[in-house]
Amino acid sequence: EDFSWRLAERARRRDFAYKKTELEYLLRIAVPTFAPRTVGEVPGHAMLRVGDAECRTEIAEDVSAISRAGLDDEMGKILFKTILRALGKYALTRGVEKNQGEVAGLLANLLTAATEKADTRSWITLPNTIQIARLVVEPGTHDVTLDCHGPGGGKFDSVTFQDVEVGAGAVRFLSHRTFTRP
Repeated sequence: EDFSWRLAERARRRDFAYKKTELEYLLRIAVPTFAPRTVGEVPGHAMLRVGDAECRTEIAEDVSAISRAGLDDEMGKILFKTILRALGKYALTRGVEKNQGEVAGLLANLLTAATEKADTRSWITLPNTIQIARLVVEPGTHDVTLDCHGPGGGKFDSVTFQDVEVGAGAVRFLSHRTFTRP
């Protein structure tokens, strides 16, 4: 398990309790996590068909694994920046409290805690995998069908590219993006 995932899971637990104590400062930190695949999970695949000929896609790039490794490599810097940001917010809150009073300090503390959020924008549109298939066909015009299957094997999407022209010795690239379902 990677560090950020364990940290996030611990923060989500509902069975922990605190002894009654006076809260001096509300500290909230946010670090990005990359949810690991469940053990044994196999990415979905697609079947490419032209007439009676068909082939299955193969994984060309496991973007998910690359992203996870990249996050693990950067986690030290991310945690360092998070700690610096938390210390800055703490100093700001204490400065406001000292100059403007306890109520203003409390409001500053609540505002700094509320604005803490991990930046995960760059991961939202990342594909899990990039897959390819290669099928040799006779020159001419063909309808190409792509049946998409989820990790469990069930078909959830199908697209047909109509009137795809293929010349002698030519290579054609077709692209389709899916969002895998169970």
